[in-house]
Amino acid sequence: MADLAQPLSPSALRMAFGLLVELRHRYTKACPRRWDHPACTALMRVDGSISQHIDSDHSMTATFPISSQQRRWLKQQAHHLKPVVWIGQAGLSEAVLTEIELALDHHELIKVRVNADQRDAEASAIAAQTRAELVQRIGNVATYFRANPRHKDPMRLPH
Repeated sequence: MADLAQPLSPSALRMAFGLLVELRHRYTKACPRRWDHPACTALMRVDGSISQHIDSDHSMTATFPISSQQRRWLKQQAHHLKPVVWIGQAGLSEAVLTEIELALDHHELIKVRVNADQRDAEASAIAAQTRAELVQRIGNVATYFRANPRHKDPMRLPH
């Protein structure tokens, strides 16, 4: 059994702190959802699989990558969907990002029509700024998924 009086390593403390704060933020809206929010101070990678977003108040949120089986299942679920947000010539503005955030909160799985000129850059920027997973991009239409535990009927991804 480990000696509890012995101090933990910094990485173990960071992981424990991150898990506790993630549980708190899962049920509150205390942490901003946007990566470019001014309160952001650092972006870390832990074990190459968990992205952690640290704010100036030392709070964290984590997003976990989806597996290929989950990605395939999400593609099947998104097949019949129509784009809910269109990005116009003005590009990726604050208003467009707000609409994408609202759509992700409401639907969890959405399609967005991006500009033909900058489709790769805009598709990646949307995924990074909304903390959503880019499921697929076919032509000018990108599909995004972000789990919402407060959703009345949350999507259950296959394991």
